Amino acid sequence: MQIYTQRGMGFVTLFLILSIAGIAAVAGMKIVPLYLDDASVQSAFAALEKQNDPNMTRQDVKNFIQKRLYINQLDEKIPLDSLTVESAQGGGKAITMEYEARATVMGNLDAVAKFTHKAVVR
Repeated sequence: MQIYTQRGMGFVTLFLILSIAGIAAVAGMKIVPLYLDDASVQSAFAALEKQNDPNMTRQDVKNFIQKRLYINQLDEKIPLDSLTVESAQGGGKAITMEYEARATVMGNLDAVAKFTHKAVVR
């Protein structure tokens, strides 16, 4: 009498692997846009540093960042309240923006990402 052994994976194992892959894919599709939005904010700060205008007032800096956020359709997602403009050591302005971005992954499970950007304009 011959004994046959199983080769490959069974249905239950295949179902578990596909379920885990599906959950990871859904979570990725919800979390990746947070980082894409943050890349837009980072590019706004890079443009601000590149402009390097020492005569910019606090309101000019806020308007510059606000325009960039509006162009990228982030003006409603990221509050300008998180933007601070202070005098930097050695002259110029130190601009800091700290904010949290949230994404509902599924049900009552949220993903929270904290971002911080800093720039000095002299």
